[in-house]
Amino acid sequence: MPNDDHLYQGKEDSVNEFLAKALKTFQKGALQLDIEGQPAAKVSVDRENRVLIDLIEPTIFRTHQNKIGLIDELKEAKAFAQKLTDNGVTLSFLIRGKKAITLGKYAKPRISRLITRSRDIQIDNIRKAAKLRNKLKSEGSG
Repeated sequence: MPNDDHLYQGKEDSVNEFLAKALKTFQKGALQLDIEGQPAAKVSVDRENRVLIDLIEPTIFRTHQNKIGLIDELKEAKAFAQKLTDNGVTLSFLIRGKKAITLGKYAKPRISRLITRSRDIQIDNIRKAAKLRNKLKSEGSG
């Protein structure tokens, strides 16, 4: 079990629950985020609660330095993906139009299940998923 220094919250995490339920309320539509006149991300939602987030310029969304490791990231992703499935939502992250990872209801993991140990996380493209993780991490973070 992680100690208090870890960010992993587990299945009881209210933030995961809130976010999953909020995503479920989205209806069909699309949104594009431009920064300084250049497209940075596109978000689209269909009627089956599938949310696609296309990070056109992922480095803009870098997180602050933290000491969370890959194992804790997977635990957090598993808990969040389970909440998405419980709420009938699918969330896919893309890099420049190419799927990297899918979480939630319509995730259909095959080989990636051996890595994630989850039925709710599908690694669509291992290179894109690794690239996404690296681009979202700030310089020097774990």
